[in-house]
Amino acid sequence: MRRPGLLFATICALALSAVPVAGSPSASCDWPMYGRDPGHSFAAAKGCTTISPLNVSTLRPRWFLDTHAPVTASPSVVAGTVYVGAYSGLFYAVNAATGKVRWKFKVTDKNLNSYGPIISSAAVDVIDGTRVVAFGGGSTLYLLDAATGKLLASECLDPRTNPPNGPCNGSSHIIEIEASPTIVHMPGGEVHIIAGMDFNEDPDVGRAGVISLRVDHSSSGSTWDLAPLWKFDPETLQTFTADPIHSGGTGKGCGNVWSSPAVDAGAGLIFFGVGNCNLTTPIEPGDGEAIVAISLSGGTLIWRFQPRPQTIAGPLDLDFGSSAQLLPGGRVGEAGKDGTYYAFSRQPGTGAPQLLWSTHVASASDIGGIIGSTSLGVVDGKAAIFAASAIPISDRDPQGSVRDILADPRRAFALHAISATTGKQLWNAPMPLPSYAAVTYGNGVVFLPNTFGFQMQAYSADLGIPLWVFPIASPSSGAAIVGSAIYFGSGTAGGGLPLGTVGGIWSFGLAAG
Repeated sequence: MRRPGLLFATICALALSAVPVAGSPSASCDWPMYGRDPGHSFAAAKGCTTISPLNVSTLRPRWFLDTHAPVTASPSVVAGTVYVGAYSGLFYAVNAATGKVRWKFKVTDKNLNSYGPIISSAAVDVIDGTRVVAFGGGSTLYLLDAATGKLLASECLDPRTNPPNGPCNGSSHIIEIEASPTIVHMPGGEVHIIAGMDFNEDPDVGRAGVISLRVDHSSSGSTWDLAPLWKFDPETLQTFTADPIHSGGTGKGCGNVWSSPAVDAGAGLIFFGVGNCNLTTPIEPGDGEAIVAISLSGGTLIWRFQPRPQTIAGPLDLDFGSSAQLLPGGRVGEAGKDGTYYAFSRQPGTGAPQLLWSTHVASASDIGGIIGSTSLGVVDGKAAIFAASAIPISDRDPQGSVRDILADPRRAFALHAISATTGKQLWNAPMPLPSYAAVTYGNGVVFLPNTFGFQMQAYSADLGIPLWVFPIASPSSGAAIVGSAIYFGSGTAGGGLPLGTVGGIWSFGLAAG
């Protein structure tokens, strides 16, 4: 089992009982990708937002675009345009000031997916003078002209050889790109796109993992292509370079990468988390939940950290779904469904992972723990991490979950602040119900989309006290913070409820703005 998108029955039952941004952020104040930068700070750069603890309470709706489908991907905002896809398979470019649709693009991929055709957030960049947008739709990676929505190139990542209906044209297996891609300008001028993919534990499909593709552009400017370079398979710990999409055999569905890889281009490293699977056959070297570092240039394994052994009988299903993020001081961190945030040295030097600290802040749960991505900000002038709890009671180990919460009640529904240097818990702020969305930080304010509390909330980063709340139907995406406004998606689907046609894109702004 993975993130439960949408276990409303469980939720209802529970209801009744100076930012030190890591990575390579954009030089402007745009929000061009998932997490805003390749290091997944999920934080507005210093001086890039006028929202503050003093005025956040004046945020009001600016516009709402009804997409008639859930929007769980997080918006990217570049040069006055919002880019985001919906559960319907439509990808939108929207005027950031007015909410008017500039263009729409319908994905053509027909393979099965778990949580909708588009849950991958877009990466926006300029390549050879053309602004482009890249995102996953089903099992296909798309590259569009950001100005017009014209398809420039696409690559089907379906690993099956000679499928009955053709690649990416229908499958009884789940084959999908949930992770959000990163566009990387490599030394020497090449442009690569890094993406994760998974099968939601579906065996006998192929090899999932992390794939790198080169963006090729003709000198005439009329031809674009995505050329697969390598794929790292978390099951076998091998890197395939010859026909990387189809190589490696069928696999067991254990190499799922549904969190979004973080990229340290300067050090030439990629970091990501891996999910589990339900094994009935012998275990391969890389089976089990883990945090992995591989090389950016060739996709080879650098180090791997596995907090608990993978077993054939009774796996607890404690995936890493919250995305990895670069921390100050040459560190990297990631949280998992075990409710623990782990921090490492990015380059330990020995080839073995160097765990610097780990902090258990949320109750471990196969349908919760920490699933939404964490943000990097400041508490009292020092670097801090902000993480939100998801469902605290495990389906597979309910007694263990209860013991965990009784040991520290703050591990239930809460927004947590952790020192990015020492791992010390700084504060825990209660919240109404679980969140599955990324939290974001800007200028002393932490934004929490409370998915099952049906509201968008803002907290003081220094004090952990609520500053603002607005009722919203199931906000499931993180908020992009740009200037005096925030942008996010709403809606969710599944759980047997007829909510597949409800959702949209929101913009809120300061009253004075």
